[in-house]
Amino acid sequence: MNNAIELLKQAQNKGAGDEADSIYSSAFQEFEVMSKQTEGNSEGLWINWGIGLANQSLTKKDPKEAAELYNQANSKYEKALSVATDNKHLVYYNWGNMILDRGIQLKKEGSKETDNILAEARNKFTRAIDFKPDYVDAINNLKRALREQMEMADGNTKFWYSSQIAEKDRWLAEIASGTAPSSRNTETSDDKVTKAVQQKEMGNEFFKASDYSKAMLHWHTALNYINGLYGLNAEQDRKMKELKLSVLNNMATVHIKQGKHEKAIEGLNKVLEVDSKNIKALFKRGKSYLARGEVDKARADLMKARDYAPDDKEILRELQLLDKKEQEQTAKQKSFYKNMFQQ
Repeated sequence: MNNAIELLKQAQNKGAGDEADSIYSSAFQEFEVMSKQTEGNSEGLWINWGIGLANQSLTKKDPKEAAELYNQANSKYEKALSVATDNKHLVYYNWGNMILDRGIQLKKEGSKETDNILAEARNKFTRAIDFKPDYVDAINNLKRALREQMEMADGNTKFWYSSQIAEKDRWLAEIASGTAPSSRNTETSDDKVTKAVQQKEMGNEFFKASDYSKAMLHWHTALNYINGLYGLNAEQDRKMKELKLSVLNNMATVHIKQGKHEKAIEGLNKVLEVDSKNIKALFKRGKSYLARGEVDKARADLMKARDYAPDDKEILRELQLLDKKEQEQTAKQKSFYKNMFQQ
């Protein structure tokens, strides 16, 4: 395996280009051969194979090519986890590093997937700490992922990230002083499901009281619990997907009330990517498009919403406002051209 690892180092030093790709290919061929031998039962082989694929993905300018290599790397880590016995923490740690690098790259590109990818990196580092509570490198990189997300958060959610980073600093202090517990007692998936529901309901109560700042904080916390889930059964998975869509819809309502229509649209896009027939999301996105003066997009969403709920009074009222706005725009255009020709 040493020769394959050395090839990976050479390829990484070359950076991007055909020569680097050729060296990566040679390394991967060696991993392929070894995977069919006794080395195939070693998590080290699959971890290093995953590292190589991840590093190569970071050199690709074509998003599709980069994503394909990234997905291949994920599959190698899944295999590493399946054969690992005493070193699962190493698998999760290296896996988290790969995902974190991917998230940072997407952040630089302004990708809307950045937050989800960084949340997945946090999940992997947390799992590494589950297996090795005094894993300093994993805790530090978990903090790094939290900081990356905190930089993208608004005032309503920065506090949650700040509190999480402070907690990890306490963990590091405990390790340094020799007082770290033998287990971090990190929450199980069942715990997180329960807390996600509780946080959503708490957010709803603050929303009813018109305390939108606290409502958003609780809803964001609910999303963080949901994004950190793993190992759910089919029923739990279905319920959490529904809960996530509900929370995103609720957050969009606050953004609309605050006139933050771009942020509302961003969240509603995530809902409609999962459920293209979500009536609430279609209605709210149409409403935000209308507020931004994007009449054609507003009509497309509102007409779809009406198709699914033909008797909904709010949708019909918004379509009437849309018709009125179009009439006003048409009248302004006629007046403009009339005045232009009279000059």
